[in-house]
Amino acid sequence: MISDSQVQFYDHELRALKHPWISKVKKWLEYDCIVVRSNDRAQCLPLLGYNTRTYEIVRGANFTWACNCQGFGKRANCSHVEALKLKLKFMAVPGAAQKEMF
Repeated sequence: MISDSQVQFYDHELRALKHPWISKVKKWLEYDCIVVRSNDRAQCLPLLGYNTRTYEIVRGANFTWACNCQGFGKRANCSHVEALKLKLKFMAVPGAAQKEMF
């Protein structure tokens, strides 16, 4: 189970994000939440204790990734898309372990 101290979250009192953004990307990969469904589609499964939603990530006609999460809607990028990009890099390097990439 994940706790707020382990992953980025919005602190309502401070009105800011806590923890570096990359910590969230690492958690998606560490817990194997990124699932590649096809060349143009992937999902980010929920982290137990952190969120309950599965996010859909799709590649558009211009070969850029988009996610249906709130963060992507605001910033045109998100931790789910960045985690997918890293996972695809890991998959492209035979024998590469995710832990070695960080």
